Amino acid sequence: MNREQTLKLFGVFIFIAGIFTISIFLSQHIAESKTAKELVHTYGYAGIFVLALIGGFNLLIPIPAGVFAPIFLESGLPVAGIILALAIGTSIADLIAYAIGWFGRHSFNPSSYPLFQKIEALTQHRQHFIVPIIFLYASFAPYPNEVLVIPLAFLGIRMRTIIVPLFVGNAVYNSLLVLGVQGILQFFRI
Repeated sequence: MNREQTLKLFGVFIFIAGIFTISIFLSQHIAESKTAKELVHTYGYAGIFVLALIGGFNLLIPIPAGVFAPIFLESGLPVAGIILALAIGTSIADLIAYAIGWFGRHSFNPSSYPLFQKIEALTQHRQHFIVPIIFLYASFAPYPNEVLVIPLAFLGIRMRTIIVPLFVGNAVYNSLLVLGVQGILQFFRI
C-alpha cells in the first residue's frame, strides 16, 4: 500500500468516525429532547411508531430508533407494544428505502462495482441464503438495513422475499435494544 492509498484510507476512517461521533451526540440530544418525550407521552404507540419511522430511515439520519428506549420505557406502555411499534416503524422505513432502490435500479450500473457483482452472484447462485442473510443482518448488524436492502432492490429481489425476514429481524433487534436498556436501567436503580 503506497502513501496515497494510506492517506485515502485514513481519510475514509476519519470521515466514518466523525459521522458516528456526530450521530452519538445527536442521538443523545434527541433522547433528552423534551419534544420527543412529549410525542411519546401524548401519542403513545403512534408517537413511538413515528420516531421509529424517522429513526428507521437511518441512511440519512444515522440514529437507531432504539436510542429512544429510555423515553419509551418511561411512558409506562407495555414493553411488547413498544417493541412491536418499533419493529413496524423501522420496517416501513426500510421498505421506503427498498422502494427507492427498486425504482432507481434502472439508472444504476452495478457492473462498475465489484461488490455488487459478488452480491449479484450470490443472489443468482445461492438464492436460498438471501432470507437468512436478511434476517441475521436486520437482527444483529449495527449498521443501517438500507445498506443491504437497497442493493437487493437494485438487483431485482422481490419485496415479498425480504419483508418477513426484515420485519422479524427488526423485531429481534429492537427487542435486544429495549430489553437491554430496560435491564441496564433496572441495574442502576438498585
